[in-house]
Amino acid sequence: LSKILRIHYFLTIHGSFGLKTLQSRYYRILQKIAYQHAKKIICVSTYTKGRMEKVLPLKNLSVIPNGINLSVFEEGNQSEKKGNIFITVGAVKHRKGQHLVIEALGLIQSKILPFTYFIVGNQSDILYLKHLKEKIQQFNLTDSVIFLDGISDAKLKELYQKSKIFILPAISGVFDFEGFGLVYLEANAFGLPSIGSFNSGAEEAIKNNYSGFLVPPENPESIAEKILLLSKDERMYNLLSSNSRKWARDMSWKNIIKEYTHLYQTK
Repeated sequence: LSKILRIHYFLTIHGSFGLKTLQSRYYRILQKIAYQHAKKIICVSTYTKGRMEKVLPLKNLSVIPNGINLSVFEEGNQSEKKGNIFITVGAVKHRKGQHLVIEALGLIQSKILPFTYFIVGNQSDILYLKHLKEKIQQFNLTDSVIFLDGISDAKLKELYQKSKIFILPAISGVFDFEGFGLVYLEANAFGLPSIGSFNSGAEEAIKNNYSGFLVPPENPESIAEKILLLSKDERMYNLLSSNSRKWARDMSWKNIIKEYTHLYQTK
């Protein structure tokens, strides 16, 4: 249709799903043609762009990060966070790194008691869910970790409002990775500093040492260190919490959409 109507088309690659079908010989041919003839392919992070370039030598790649709809996520209570309540929002699967958070909490539990860790997300990966529950028992965290699935947007907002730190230490695989991580910004809008991993799209979703911290991949010790820092250093926490709200506003669709319109209008 693009050729027939002589109308340019643009593609946006959000992460894993832009590359996974390239594993198929049949789909790879079709997808390669579609990618090569797009006016522009917009990648939601520099990391995603790099992963694309390793698979296909494309010259039409651009980077525009995802934005956040603040009208949905900034309605939250601006009050001071109380207690050590931590949260991860995302499908319960190995790539999201919930097991690393459990290990990190196990390392420092005696220093931050009492605390609660909410794991919010789809639990269809039964084997990984079982693995997490075994780790929880291993570290004696049964009373401190709560799983939630299928909750309403109102309930999610409530959890963000009362939580203190957002943690999602994503793990990158060959065709499976976090392309950006909009949940980091959603948490930031409620004043939660975020902890994520280098070597993932979190490198752009989190402004390191400003809206949160980036840690080495698959490193529970580093995660533990940052949790402890934010839990114990009130001045540091308040600074990053304030910065998080500012960062979320900077990354609102109101600002990001300008980059899209500029790209669409470029000849």
